[in-house]
Amino acid sequence: MYQKNYHLNAIGVLDAETLTLLSTPRCGHPDIVHLDYAIVPGRPKWLPTKYHLTYAFIHNFPPNFEAPVRCSLNAWSGVSKFTFSETTEAAADVKISFERGDHGDGYPFYNPNILAHAFYPTDGRLHLNVDQNWVWGSVAFASDVQTVSLHELGHTLGLAHSLDEGAVMYAYIPQGVVKSLTPDDIAGITDLYGS
Repeated sequence: MYQKNYHLNAIGVLDAETLTLLSTPRCGHPDIVHLDYAIVPGRPKWLPTKYHLTYAFIHNFPPNFEAPVRCSLNAWSGVSKFTFSETTEAAADVKISFERGDHGDGYPFYNPNILAHAFYPTDGRLHLNVDQNWVWGSVAFASDVQTVSLHELGHTLGLAHSLDEGAVMYAYIPQGVVKSLTPDDIAGITDLYGS
């Protein structure tokens, strides 16, 4: 099923192609078979009239990575009904933090290939794995914080993983890769909240 899901040679054996993909950095959400963009089962979303979300950087978030996350927030604002503004931790709809190992949410960062994870609406927690090699931009053997936060923000808005390899919402984000929103990602957010 995994091989079929990711358009690999579906032979049921851990061949080199499958092992390569399995060792590629990715989001911590589990794999579910979908066609193109996907909405989270049950369609959780922010209230029908709640299109302005607040966000906060928490747990000693590195100041040098605030700007790329803001770029990700602006990207989602540009293709959806959502707007974002920064606030304090206690009042924030979306809480963005760097975490390590078992950080108390039931999804520890023990797998070295897990870059981040986020919770669906209306939870709003977005956790980046502090033990990854983070950069802003395309650098070999490093992960782009803007691309990964763009992906995880999609989860906080209610999107699941896409099978479109070019989409931001594709589960795997190889090191050195920078992505922006694609028609697949935009179709997903439009399906969930309207244009």
